[in-house]
Amino acid sequence: MQLNRRNRSWSHTSGRATRRAAAAAVVLSLGVLAAASSVNAEPHGAAAPRTTRASGAGAVAAGAQFSVALKGGHVYVWGSPSEAAPASTTSGVTRIAAGTIHALALKKGKVITWGSSVDGLAPAPRSTRSDVTAIAAGDRHSLAVRDGKVIAWGNPADGRTAVPDAAKVGVRAVAAGVSHSVALRGNGRVVAWGSDGFGQSTVPVEARSGVDAIAAGDYFTMALKDGKVIVWGYDSTGVTEVPAELSSGVDLIAAGSSYAVAVKNGKVVVWG
Repeated sequence: MQLNRRNRSWSHTSGRATRRAAAAAVVLSLGVLAAASSVNAEPHGAAAPRTTRASGAGAVAAGAQFSVALKGGHVYVWGSPSEAAPASTTSGVTRIAAGTIHALALKKGKVITWGSSVDGLAPAPRSTRSDVTAIAAGDRHSLAVRDGKVIAWGNPADGRTAVPDAAKVGVRAVAAGVSHSVALRGNGRVVAWGSDGFGQSTVPVEARSGVDAIAAGDYFTMALKDGKVIVWGYDSTGVTEVPAELSSGVDLIAAGSSYAVAVKNGKVVVWG
């Protein structure tokens, strides 16, 4: 799941959240805490470590059957597989991301990876060992931003790791779906590539400028522009049918596998 806030974008690194079983509620502190202030997740019956249940968790991310939390620069992992995060993630981490079977952490500009190494998911490329500012994890591929350029690695199917020229300069945020990748440039332009079987990589005209934040679900993409939510791609669950109340005033967007989340005036709205 990617969490993205208006005028500032993250991949798995904003606000405080609670996730339980087959549902997820995403919240963000907009000066005042909007909802739950502690991580107390129980994915697939595995309770969150006691150390993550206290208030102060700064970020959460969820893979297929595991969860990741960031608290005070320390990364915690639970679920299945139960592989612990590397020792280097016990302090100084500022961002986290979770793919289906792998996870990422960002520490002092360096990308740290763990979990499955299939398709070249780990280790991260040498070019991601310094000066990285943003990360994202898809199904079996990962993205990082360094000096405004997107670096992609992992499964190359459908061109998901074939970064286009438009995403090699001026990029400030990234998001990843199952088989497509998305970047947000500093000028508000959304660039998408990879699989387009459901139109998830065909950016609508409305999202080609002035966008503040992005997010990507399995086969759909989201953008936040002037407080308005825009969604395109696979619509089997009605995820592209954005509720009318989200046409203005939205502060945060997030994408799950086949559902979407937005926060407006402290209220969490979920659809799909």
